Amino acid sequence: MIYQEYISRCVEKYRGQRNYVVRIGGLERRLPIKRVGENMWIASDAGVILGDIEFGRRMAEEIVNRIGEIEVEGLLIPEAKAIGIAYLIAERLDIGNIAIARKNVKKYMDNPIIVESSSITTGRQRLVLDEIGVERIRDKSILIFDDVISTCSTMKSLIKIALKAGADISLITTLWLEGPWPWRIFKEEIMYGKLVFLSYLPVFVSDMEYRRLLNEVEELRVMYNDR
Repeated sequence: MIYQEYISRCVEKYRGQRNYVVRIGGLERRLPIKRVGENMWIASDAGVILGDIEFGRRMAEEIVNRIGEIEVEGLLIPEAKAIGIAYLIAERLDIGNIAIARKNVKKYMDNPIIVESSSITTGRQRLVLDEIGVERIRDKSILIFDDVISTCSTMKSLIKIALKAGADISLITTLWLEGPWPWRIFKEEIMYGKLVFLSYLPVFVSDMEYRRLLNEVEELRVMYNDR
């Protein structure tokens, strides 16, 4: 019933909390809570994703263990936070080159695939994979990795890029599912083991937003009632 537990905790009221403690992969870290909208705050993982070597190594190890015997020949990620852990995952999977979707078209890029996206932290953005990146995943069974899946826009854009590049998506992986949205949008992938995650992060919201999202949480609990 771990899904039920995670879903029931995916939305919390914001009461001026400054930090949120996460326990993941046998490690404990304190994440600062930052405002991302008029009625919403998140626990920012930037401090541990960027620069915490012990954390990165442990998360890569946990992800690879969850992959198990699934065939993975390539790796697609978005810039920039996911890059460090993705290198460590690739190293453990003996993948020599990874494809990194950039946030802007660069002058040196040839024939880039461009997909519109948005993020809970950065708003509207584009994800761009150039010809070199495409060749690294074309006709391969690949893993798509991002540190957090929240509104799902970035991950859906990565999936579009992978399909346009001619890749076969073996697995979607992340450290955290954040808020209620991925539980609904990627329900099928979660239920059938096509989306592998290590834990969850709540979103913190105002009283009014909490009442609205609580209805969605209850619907999700019914959807995952047998899990």
